Amino acid sequence: MPLSGRHPAVVAAGDIACPGSPCDPEQATAAIVSRIDPDLVLALGDTQYREGSLADFRASYERTWGAFKAITRPVPGNHEYRTTDASGYFTYFGTVAGGEDGGHDSFHLGRWHLVALDSAFPGAITDEQLDWVRADLEASSHRCEIVYWHHPLFSSGAVEGNDPMPELASLWALLHAQRVDVVLNGHAHQYERFAPLGADGAIDDDNGIREFVVGTGGGDPHPFEEVPLPASRVRIREVHGVLELELQPRSYAWRFVGADGSVLDHGSAACHG
Repeated sequence: MPLSGRHPAVVAAGDIACPGSPCDPEQATAAIVSRIDPDLVLALGDTQYREGSLADFRASYERTWGAFKAITRPVPGNHEYRTTDASGYFTYFGTVAGGEDGGHDSFHLGRWHLVALDSAFPGAITDEQLDWVRADLEASSHRCEIVYWHHPLFSSGAVEGNDPMPELASLWALLHAQRVDVVLNGHAHQYERFAPLGADGAIDDDNGIREFVVGTGGGDPHPFEEVPLPASRVRIREVHGVLELELQPRSYAWRFVGADGSVLDHGSAACHG
């Protein structure tokens, strides 16, 4: 069940489905999603390994996380783009994928505004997409906001660490200026939660964005660096699982639920608005 059942519940994870046919980790995390029974599933990219082909989506993802397709709002990862123009991903998810014109979208859940972006290749986050994000957030009257995409700007991962894509820094500065509350990413195959961060990556307890890296949907786990980033608060590796968020009118609660059902991280915070 959701955290309380009184407010909308979201489940998020990326890096999910094995090629060819379902593997044990993706089946286990799908079972946890089913147990939580959320209002919305956010698939954080690399939903289908290794090339994101339509055939693999139908043979693997469809048989596990595909059970939640009707309530899933995905973003693509770099592995989806190993198939030309991520055609397998866009065909499988259809209109909720945002279309091949940038793959971005926004929508509401309860009193929250959510923005989905495509970061899946260098240059994907263009000036035009940044302008769209700015206009979208400025037009929103919602006091609480989540923005999600695949590549984390900040990560203590040794395999997929801080992403060098310069446009992500510009995106983060824009989101911080707009007082966004939460950013969700995948790509690094572990769970990591950060303190609220400012535009420069320093801790900003008053107006910072809390980043969750949730690349734990089913892919092989990655190690962390021996010395984590200073603002990293919780790091969990070698565990598959999902992040559950309860979206309250002026705040949110979170818990990271392992594939065995254990709660490995939890907390709550107020929105900026």
